[in-house]
Amino acid sequence: MDRRLWAYAMDLQIGQGRRWRPIYMRTDDGTVLAQPRAAGFMLAVKRWPGAWRPMFEHDDHVGLMLPIIACSEAEEVEKLIAGRPQEVRYHVGRAYHHIPEAVCGIRDYCRHHQTSD
Repeated sequence: MDRRLWAYAMDLQIGQGRRWRPIYMRTDDGTVLAQPRAAGFMLAVKRWPGAWRPMFEHDDHVGLMLPIIACSEAEEVEKLIAGRPQEVRYHVGRAYHHIPEAVCGIRDYCRHHQTSD
């Protein structure tokens, strides 16, 4: 197993993954750049669609992907929320705060479905 993947897996095991936090790049003014990490996650989803298909087809937990999608497709999301109230823009701009819970939720979903198959 690749060392980075092993380290990532170990981080998720500590405290059942609840203490895991992604490391984001930041600009000089402190702005968080979550797009590269989220885009990398979505690249894996696109690379192995069969592994993700059940979550998308059953539509029971696909909402877990929303913070990741919002960060990975920031330009498209910006177009969708153009003209919306400032409150909407604020919530979308903070989507990266929900990525740790989303990753843990996705992991729990996958574990549950692997054992029930």
